[in-house]
Amino acid sequence: MKLGVLMLSVVMASVVAVVLAGGSVLAQANEIQADLLLRSYIEDKRVKAEPVRQPWIQSAQLNLSQPWQISDELQLFAETSLFGAVTLHDPANIGELAHMGRGREVDDLAYPGRYGLRLQAPDWGLNWGLQDISLPFMVAKDNLWLPPTWHGITGYRQLSDDIRVEGGQLSRARLRGREQLDPLLSAYGFVPIDYLRYTGLAWQYQPQGKLQLYVNQATDLWRQLYLTTDQATTDQAGRIWQLGAAFYTTTADGSARQGPQDGEAGSLTAGLNWHGVNLSVSVQRIWSDHVLDYLLDAYGPGLAIVMVSDYNAPQEFAQQIKLDIADTVLGVTGLQLSLWALAGQSAAPALRNQQGEDRRHYETGFGLLYRFSDGLFSGGDLMLTAINHRANGPYPDPTQRAMRLVLNWPVNLF
Repeated sequence: MKLGVLMLSVVMASVVAVVLAGGSVLAQANEIQADLLLRSYIEDKRVKAEPVRQPWIQSAQLNLSQPWQISDELQLFAETSLFGAVTLHDPANIGELAHMGRGREVDDLAYPGRYGLRLQAPDWGLNWGLQDISLPFMVAKDNLWLPPTWHGITGYRQLSDDIRVEGGQLSRARLRGREQLDPLLSAYGFVPIDYLRYTGLAWQYQPQGKLQLYVNQATDLWRQLYLTTDQATTDQAGRIWQLGAAFYTTTADGSARQGPQDGEAGSLTAGLNWHGVNLSVSVQRIWSDHVLDYLLDAYGPGLAIVMVSDYNAPQEFAQQIKLDIADTVLGVTGLQLSLWALAGQSAAPALRNQQGEDRRHYETGFGLLYRFSDGLFSGGDLMLTAINHRANGPYPDPTQRAMRLVLNWPVNLF
């Protein structure tokens, strides 16, 4: 895997050097592209035994892209994004939601959130720099006012219409609201990671069937294998029956700086979609005496259940029921409603309370999403989320209630 990443770096550097040296002889510069994403974030969060948090944040992401046409089928993009945010209310009482500068809380800040070079061909792409990452085992936590980004080199190849392979190496992270680049960190152990390397394959074996296999290595912490499959079928009445399964296994890597990591986890989901109403039921099980860790500021391996808590405690068994209702049922174009309920129980002896009871927690919530199709906010969306989480002991995610209102407003500048 190291050799593959090195080869990708050499190819990227070589192409960029040729383009810069040859100028317009080899590459035709196209018009620069610019867009702006404005986000208003308002929350009322009440955590047991902590002060009430009521932040109101206005953020902006200015995205600039300069394309060059290298050949008929190959383009080079130089891209950068400037992130900024202003605290409009409650700057001194938003806890972990505070803007974190260089070791201080500040009311406003601006920093480069993305930058890099991207090579794009019809069936492959290569990206170097500070970038968005979205992988089955690593989904960015873009649930506040600014998203996290990661520095590294990534690439993919579309082998056919049905098969795609990808891989990469990440070395640093720009966590949510942080001005500086930080080391990669594990989410639970907060242990620095020198590199995260990954490779994976996605196979769309049927129009309604997909299989994904990914492996990743956090140097001297863990190695993970992640496998997921999803299958759907439509009956004569138009009902869509869905079945999904996910499994991942973790082992310690190298010097195992975070200690033992061995364990497995799996989930099953069954669902039915009929006339715009989707009902799904999921179960998830952790077979490990340790928390199966993942990168900070990312959702971990994509099992069925990830809401406020990841339901990832040692020996935890969790269940979820979720209802999604489309706009065709609600009668308002662009409106979607989601309702869910979850419960989890950990049988690990080390997590039992003083009375010897297993650790239990549950969560209920709803999300109401409206997508604007025209007018001033065309292309944007408004999301209202309410969450109620209860735990009977010192769970990593404590008893809390939260309500969030988020407005996303994209603006194409030129």
